[in-house]
Amino acid sequence: MYGAPLWLGQWNQTWVGHGAYPLGRGLDIWSGFWMSCKMKAIIDINGETRVFQGYFVMDRASHRSLYIPSYKTRGAPIEFTCMVGFTNILNFMIDTSNNPSPLKKIPMDHQMRINLPYEHMIIDTTNFTVSFKGSLQPTMIIVKASLPGGGKLFLRGTIITYYPTKWPVINGTWWNPAGEWCWGRAFIHWTGELVLANTTIIINGIGAGEFTRYNGSSICPVTTNTTRCGCWG
Repeated sequence: MYGAPLWLGQWNQTWVGHGAYPLGRGLDIWSGFWMSCKMKAIIDINGETRVFQGYFVMDRASHRSLYIPSYKTRGAPIEFTCMVGFTNILNFMIDTSNNPSPLKKIPMDHQMRINLPYEHMIIDTTNFTVSFKGSLQPTMIIVKASLPGGGKLFLRGTIITYYPTKWPVINGTWWNPAGEWCWGRAFIHWTGELVLANTTIIINGIGAGEFTRYNGSSICPVTTNTTRCGCWG
């Protein structure tokens, strides 16, 4: 294990909101955990062997539908940001969501864990912001965090490559036919610094993220149809 797992959801509680459930009257709630480690994979195909080494994160999350009779069937999207990053001496895991729809009365996930395994140190915080540069498919990610004890973290994430290469844009939402949103993943080059007491750790590492993004100001050319992607079925 390369550091402690991250519990997904409000700490010391249970489930949190992940948006409106798309197939019934209720909310999509979720919980689970991420586990991070160093990895060595040996793949043998037809007698030809390849060895890969690097970092690994496993997502063990469960979704449930919380039935609310007064809700009509609505559905996606929320804006979620799930990111990890690794260097030789630390890793970090960031999970945050924003509900852009009028359904506001549910708690959303917003948490960060930093592992310094060789120092036997775990740092948790909910006092951070995540911002993006670029379009719905961002080109850069900025993270700023205040840490317990007066520490701070600054991260700049530059996108290396996307999956899929072009994130599919869905036109229209149930509350805003002019809105646009998309889903996608990205591999990221992370740079920045972690400041703890009198120690500054320079960060230069790699990572990955999964995202949904929403833009409520775009003009939707088609308001009667949507284009589904694999995230929402």
